[in-house]
Amino acid sequence: MRVLNVTNVRWYNATAWYAHMLSLGLEALGHRTAVLGLPGTPPVIKAGEAGLQTYEAELNSLNPLKLAQSAAVFKKAVKEFKPDVVVCHRGEFFFYFTHVRFWERPKWKLVRVRGDRRPPKADALSRWLYHNAVDKVVTSSESMRRFHLENLKLPSEKVVTLYGGVDTGLFSRSEEGRQRVRREFGFNENDLVLGILGRYDTVKGHESLFRAVSELRNEGMSNLRLLVAGVDARMNESDIRLMLENRGIRDITAVTGKRDDVADVISAMDLGVIPSLGSEAVCRVGMEMLSCGVPVIGSDIGVIPEIIPPSNIFKAGDVQSIKNRIRDYKIYSKSYDYIDFAEHFAAFFN
Repeated sequence: MRVLNVTNVRWYNATAWYAHMLSLGLEALGHRTAVLGLPGTPPVIKAGEAGLQTYEAELNSLNPLKLAQSAAVFKKAVKEFKPDVVVCHRGEFFFYFTHVRFWERPKWKLVRVRGDRRPPKADALSRWLYHNAVDKVVTSSESMRRFHLENLKLPSEKVVTLYGGVDTGLFSRSEEGRQRVRREFGFNENDLVLGILGRYDTVKGHESLFRAVSELRNEGMSNLRLLVAGVDARMNESDIRLMLENRGIRDITAVTGKRDDVADVISAMDLGVIPSLGSEAVCRVGMEMLSCGVPVIGSDIGVIPEIIPPSNIFKAGDVQSIKNRIRDYKIYSKSYDYIDFAEHFAAFFN
């Protein structure tokens, strides 16, 4: 099978990661994969670095001239690469693909991936397009799949949920890395190290976790420690440090900054925490933590309750609920491998 992944995303966000891991998994299984994306953007660059064939076009532009140029690039990609499947990971330019698929009846099949929490419109035009110009729909959560079944009235065999997958060779538990990172930040084996990994953004719920840790310390959990890993976004590291200071837990917390040894940093954790208040249509960090053998607790947001057991779920923003899960969580393991991800995707067409 030959797959053209249309990844018109300006940043390497969860959508781009989902598309990239699908590309790598398909290639590993012997399927040829190419990527069409925005010029000079991380998804295209990473695809090129992985040895994938790439095409670039201003797919998100509203300029009529650039739209025409993008159409020409797509036609070139189809002619050269000869895909069996065209996979759209974003809504921009999607209307053009549906137009070509319906009116020209090409040999390739059209797949729409819904890897965000915003559902499509459920109006008459959308229903017509999804029934007549889209061959398959892949969703990153069951809630999004149900929306397509109930609101767009698609047959169940046309829609599948695929959570994504990580490189389990890269994200694997390292005992040596665990000990090295714990020594670096002064953690000992008696410490219970909670870890949060994600961009510094209010939607990621840092404040609620910090408050929960502060209260648990005051209630007698003296062995509790916190490992905060992430990069600047809507907040920066100074904001994080100030929040920790205000909660009185700066002295028990390590703030890592940007790291290249992410798998080792995760391995240093005893319990991963995903306290998100929103987003999480794709939960990349949860899969990476699980792949490194770290149990995870998380909020009831997005896809999180679908990838970790109910016993480890807490109510988003509810400090008491977070505290309860930290005190009483289930140790478990589960693998979300990108090869399995790609296998399930390929099987969807058989």
